[in-house]
Amino acid sequence: DRASTYNNSSQEKTVRASVKAAVLRSINENTVVIVDASNYIKGYRYELYCVGKQHSTPHCVVQCVLTPAEAWQWNTARPESEQYDRATFDALVFRYEAPDSRNRQTVLARLGIYRNAAMHSFRAPHLTC
Repeated sequence: DRASTYNNSSQEKTVRASVKAAVLRSINENTVVIVDASNYIKGYRYELYCVGKQHSTPHCVVQCVLTPAEAWQWNTARPESEQYDRATFDALVFRYEAPDSRNRQTVLARLGIYRNAAMHSFRAPHLTC
C-alpha cells in the first residue's frame, strides 16, 4: 500500500522512477501530462522540469495550499484503506519542500481548499500549460 511505500526509501525511490518513466513515455506536444504523486521533494520536481525542457514542452506547478491540520482532517475522512497512519502522515509533512520560485518552481496556480470547495487563485495572467 501507499503508506508502506512512503515508509521505505528504496521503494519510494522505485515509485518515483516509475512515475518519471511514465511521464517520459507520455510527454509530447499534443498531450497534457499531470503528475500528482511524489511531488513533495523539490529535487524530483526539478527532474520533471528538466524532462519538460528536454522535450520542449511547457511546465507548471500547481500547489494545493492547506495546513497540516486540514490535510490530516481530509486524510481521516477517506476510506480507512486509503488513510495514512499518523506517523507516515507526519513524516510526509516533515519532508515536504514547498515550491520556490528561485529554483525554477514558480507556482502558476495555488488552490486553497475550504470546506470541500476549491478556491482558485491564479498568479499568472493566463495559463500556458
